[in-house]
Amino acid sequence: MGQYIKDTAKNVETYLIDRNLALLKNTTIPITPNYTPEIDLSLELNDLDSAYYQSLISILRWIA
Repeated sequence: MGQYIKDTAKNVETYLIDRNLALLKNTTIPITPNYTPEIDLSLELNDLDSAYYQSLISILRWIA
């Protein structure tokens, strides 16, 4: 299972690099304390990104 998790992490890193994104470094919490979802104006995911997100959820469920 360890190799599966490493491969999944590498896949996520590649996915983010391809989109000029990156995970936060040296963080202890998953979201900033001042985040206010009621005023979040982020765009919804397109079909491709939505399918990728759903595949990550499936991978996490399998790992758990």
